[in-house]
Amino acid sequence: MVGNTLEVAIGGIVSIIIFHFSGTTPGKGSMKINWTSLLMINFNISAIIYMGWFIAAWSLDGSNCVIGSILDNAASHYFYLSFDIFILFKTCVISGYNKIVVILAAMIYLNRMSWSALDVIKSGGSWDPDAQSCNYFQFPLSGLGYNASDIITDLFASVVSVIFTLKHVKAGFNKIGQVIMQENVLRSGIMLGVNCFEMYASFKVTDPFLTLMAYMIQNYTYTRCLNLEIMWIGVRRRSAKTGKKQADSSNSTSFFSKFTKAFTRS
Repeated sequence: MVGNTLEVAIGGIVSIIIFHFSGTTPGKGSMKINWTSLLMINFNISAIIYMGWFIAAWSLDGSNCVIGSILDNAASHYFYLSFDIFILFKTCVISGYNKIVVILAAMIYLNRMSWSALDVIKSGGSWDPDAQSCNYFQFPLSGLGYNASDIITDLFASVVSVIFTLKHVKAGFNKIGQVIMQENVLRSGIMLGVNCFEMYASFKVTDPFLTLMAYMIQNYTYTRCLNLEIMWIGVRRRSAKTGKKQADSSNSTSFFSKFTKAFTRS
């Protein structure tokens, strides 16, 4: 599972670079350097760091168990925070950068960062001289807090996606509406299910191997879902052009205009 996650992350970075330089005009690829591509590269870098450090953590001994566990935990939170900021950014884009949505997204992200900081401070590793192993201790409150925060993020993204998609649908359901529904609602729904499963596993599953597998499944799903954005970019832009033509022909420029501009900027 670690290898699969690394493969998707490395392939994602390569795909983003290739996609950026795949335009017909030199220096102007079909995917301009923008916040979406930067956040995607940042997330894939965090996945590589996290998975790489996870492998290295198996070699920790009595001399580096404590600091190694702290760094491993910090790498994991860098990974999850990188995913959350991408999801919240896309949520703001969907809303046309609605002020209320942006403010709520900022509050949700700050809440997630607070739980991450608490977890890095309170959770950690200790060396067991008898078993000759580095054992990780999870602070219960922070574990519950950051998992709940991830679920809140997914719920928020799902609700905003549905609300603004339906708002657009009322003006006439077309291809862009289908793409928005498929891309954002589907991704948020999948992540919501995965995070709920992970929270259940953290409380109910006692076998260490199965617990570890649950986390690895979560990490792989995060990485796979985010990198599917590369596929959606082409579909979304073609749909946006079609939708814009339909909107121009019907003189509908209020919500759709903001909506199309937001997606173009993303």
